[in-house]
Amino acid sequence: MAINGIGGPSEPVNTKQADGAKQTENKDKKPVVTYTANGVTKTINEEEDSLQTFEEDDETTNEEKIINQRMDTCNRQLETLYRQLDSLRANLRSTTQQLAAGGSDIAAVMQSMQSIRSSINSTYDNINKVYITMLSYETDLEASTMEFASNGGISADASKFKFREGASEDGKGVINTALKYDDKSQSQMKSIMQSKGYRFDDGLWCADFVTFILGETYGKDNIPGDFINTCSNTAGCGSIRSWSQGNGSWTTNPDTLQPGDLVIFDWDGDGGASHVGIFISKNADGTINTVEGNTTGAAGSSCVETKIRAPKTINGYVRLSGLS
Repeated sequence: MAINGIGGPSEPVNTKQADGAKQTENKDKKPVVTYTANGVTKTINEEEDSLQTFEEDDETTNEEKIINQRMDTCNRQLETLYRQLDSLRANLRSTTQQLAAGGSDIAAVMQSMQSIRSSINSTYDNINKVYITMLSYETDLEASTMEFASNGGISADASKFKFREGASEDGKGVINTALKYDDKSQSQMKSIMQSKGYRFDDGLWCADFVTFILGETYGKDNIPGDFINTCSNTAGCGSIRSWSQGNGSWTTNPDTLQPGDLVIFDWDGDGGASHVGIFISKNADGTINTVEGNTTGAAGSSCVETKIRAPKTINGYVRLSGLS
């Protein structure tokens, strides 16, 4: 009896049923598998089935090749960006020396320095964008979210770290305060912060912004860990990290954070502390949401802006939420 017009009289032997498929041998002793699904029956030679499986495996391999090619492209882009960064920093050092030597048009030199710093900020953003693109190509998301630059590891007491009472609400307050200044330019923030008695370092004010936001939220003398008096009188990313490592609030695990904690960035991947921002939340793909000062955004190349950051640009985190 023919099935769907296929075949005719045959001599089935060694018939067996497995996983909804019937396997037989036709008169030529070639294995045949009959599949029935949704009322439709399909008969296929096992040799053809094996060939089809091989082609599917080959297709998967081709997809992996495409991903690898895209990753190679991203790596080349990163190499170009890091060369640009090195060149910009060399120009900044030269311009700084020119300013220190005197005898130049100070206003023109200062403007040149600001332009170079703006280009550096834009390069940082482009590096972050490439890493986010690479993250989308990763097949092992969990591994990619934990690939941070070398930073000394998680504090010894990280597993015992506790959030202080009210930390969640405090953190929300930090975020709300920071977002009031979203899209403010460098000149606007300088005027605001200095009028309130806060330090502002032109071109290097990311840590000053964090200090300002924490001070406005908690009160200068009430920031957890006595932040202002113990580490931020001369606010800098490196001093904030050292302070955190010394008091046990340092971690590389974003799953232990609360909104309002701090993020230390390492743009070069050399274990340094290049930039600091305020943690808002973590996304499903491993990226995090932040609010930062001295970054690119709607108000220019040095302003306050919310950002999505790739984990490979991050050195570690400061858990203010656990300090009293």
